[in-house]
Amino acid sequence: IGKLFSRRNLKPGSPVWLFICASADRCVDLVKGMDNVRKVAKIGKLFSRHMKIAQQQTFLRSSVVQVIIGTPNRLLKLVESNDLNLSQLKFLFFDGAIDAKQRSVFTLKDVQDDLWNLYCTHIEGIVKSGQLKVAIL
Repeated sequence: IGKLFSRRNLKPGSPVWLFICASADRCVDLVKGMDNVRKVAKIGKLFSRHMKIAQQQTFLRSSVVQVIIGTPNRLLKLVESNDLNLSQLKFLFFDGAIDAKQRSVFTLKDVQDDLWNLYCTHIEGIVKSGQLKVAIL
């Protein structure tokens, strides 16, 4: 797993893995479960409760981050501001967790528009090129 996250060819704000979650709480849960990944890669947490968007933009501009975990709205804003670059992405993980009300990142009305806008506008082309593998956790 360490070779996958080699910093040699990575640029600031250009992750190799991207996790998309329905909520900040779910992002936090995912980060907590990534102890092994944290040993070999830097993880960026991109959701509204963690830091203000300006702080995240500064972080992405100055940091080589191999793994990003975030919510659709925050990811979309950071991609559209050109602070989050998806060109190095190799794996996209959709968090398939179902909440107490039986909703997921795919069905939660609050995130659906941003999720599909992000996917159709900024990710679908990378998937079609064969560079990006997609999975549902």
